[in-house]
Amino acid sequence: MTKKAGELGAKKTVCKTASGLTAKGQQTTARDLAVIFNEAMKNQEFAERMKLRKAKTSYGKTLQSHNKALWQIDGTQGGKTGYTWAAKQTYVGKFSRNGEEILVAILGSRSMWSDIARLVEYGFNKKAQLQMAARQKTKPETAATPEPFKSALVVLSDSKKSEKL
Repeated sequence: MTKKAGELGAKKTVCKTASGLTAKGQQTTARDLAVIFNEAMKNQEFAERMKLRKAKTSYGKTLQSHNKALWQIDGTQGGKTGYTWAAKQTYVGKFSRNGEEILVAILGSRSMWSDIARLVEYGFNKKAQLQMAARQKTKPETAATPEPFKSALVVLSDSKKSEKL
């Protein structure tokens, strides 16, 4: 798993358990989680399942998602929640609005759902600002339009700093 993570661009991830639960030497970053999740969301079946609020098993049992972003945040495409004693509340998810997409990943949260909501708003606002700035830099005498940003990645790291990568 460490090798595959590295191949995807998650260079600071070291896997020691298949579950992702805390183990000596295991590590990741919010950015690496976003990189891995973004790749996973390219799989259509996975992406469709991540959107589900409820799913029925082959045994007839109904499972309810506990990903509150699905019903609390506009544009949620799917996400993965987690918790360990070491990492506290964690989340990685994809959001889409008006044809634009962002990824949000957090580690070490104590108020995960409000953190996610704030970061989603921040991400889409920041992306719109960057696009507007890019359009304003285009010279009037040229008919070429700037290439639109394809993605924005908003990460709240362990140290609670937000950044656009």
